[in-house]
Amino acid sequence: MDILLISPAEIMEIAFSASEKVRPDLINDIKIDTAQTKFLKPVLGKLFGRLSDESNTDFVEEYIKPPLAMFVKYLILDDATASIGTMGIITSETEYGNPITDKQLSRLKKRVLNSANCMLNKALEYIEENPELFPEYNAEENIKNRVVMKNGLIL
Repeated sequence: MDILLISPAEIMEIAFSASEKVRPDLINDIKIDTAQTKFLKPVLGKLFGRLSDESNTDFVEEYIKPPLAMFVKYLILDDATASIGTMGIITSETEYGNPITDKQLSRLKKRVLNSANCMLNKALEYIEENPELFPEYNAEENIKNRVVMKNGLIL
């Protein structure tokens, strides 16, 4: 497991409003590591390994933590809508509300993922505008520059 660039508390602060209640066990080291590995490493390449350096602290705070928090939120949305119990996989229903539909969940996930990617693109713009600060970054290694995706399909 790589060094985690964000804590669960920071994810709660960045990606969720004060009125959103999330089970603390959903935001764990495995989800954070998965988000870093799946969404940041393929884009940042060798630079990813240098993000934990003290010289990159301000950059990580301003440009990396916001999209990373949203990527973690994206990853936990399915787990937040259902849980595994003794009766199998179940959804919650209370007198105050009903679970969202699959279509609503899909729209929510798409919106969260779009926000995360927009923030990550902002970080990439900063990196590419300041190559002297990030000599490890190689735009040719950035998967976004090599692969075109539309609706989840590689074109």
